[in-house]
Amino acid sequence: MFTVDKMSSIPIYEQLETQIKKFVLSGLLSPGDSLPSVRTIATDLSVNPNTVQRAFADLNRDGITVSVPGKGNFVTKEANDVLKSQAVGRLEKLTDLVSSISKSGVSREEILDAVEKGIIK
Repeated sequence: MFTVDKMSSIPIYEQLETQIKKFVLSGLLSPGDSLPSVRTIATDLSVNPNTVQRAFADLNRDGITVSVPGKGNFVTKEANDVLKSQAVGRLEKLTDLVSSISKSGVSREEILDAVEKGIIK
C-alpha cells in the first residue's frame, strides 16, 4: 500500500503522511477506515517504527487520523474537511506567490502556462 524513496531529500515520515493524505482525498481511505499498524508498515518498508509513529503522530495532531489505544489508527470523519482547509491555506500562499512573480515581470500567460503544466502532470 505504501512506498518510500529512501534516497529522497523528503523525510520518510513526510512521504508516508503525504501518501495517507492522498489516499484519503482520493477515497482509497474513508472515514473510519483503519490504517495498517506501525509495526506492519515499518516491516513492509524496512524503516524504523519510530519513523512511522512520527507520521501517525503528525496525522493525529492535524485531525486526519485518530489513535485508539489497543485498536490502532483510524481515519477521522473530519479528515476531508481538514485536508480541504489545509489546501485553502496553500491556495492563499499561491496567490501571494503569483502576485510576487507577476510584480517581477513574468507575464500572465507565462504564469498560466506554468500552472497548466502543474495540473497536467
